Amino acid sequence: SIHDVRALCAAAGELSGGRALRYVDAVHFAPHAVVDVQTIGCDMLACSPYKFFGPHSGMLFGRRDLLASLPVDHLDCQTDQLPCEENCHMSRWELGTQNYEALAGVAAAVDYIA
Repeated sequence: SIHDVRALCAAAGELSGGRALRYVDAVHFAPHAVVDVQTIGCDMLACSPYKFFGPHSGMLFGRRDLLASLPVDHLDCQTDQLPCEENCHMSRWELGTQNYEALAGVAAAVDYIA
């Protein structure tokens, strides 16, 4: 069955006075439909590309303002910035070199099903 996630996110926001974080696990939905986080009204959405012919990796959408406000464990090799041109699109949560092979596989899988 497919649940009305948009209505659930709206209700969570309304019932909590806007304090609830709306996290959606779209691992089973993403391979079958277009995911529009603005329409859904979620704060975070996760899915796994291996469910749609991609590599074993995870994908997480998070609202920029929310991601900027979350505390981070700081390590010497991290930057405190969100991904941008100046930091080679690294995130303040990433450690070391990104897995470019997996990213290429994810992009190819999305191109294949889109």
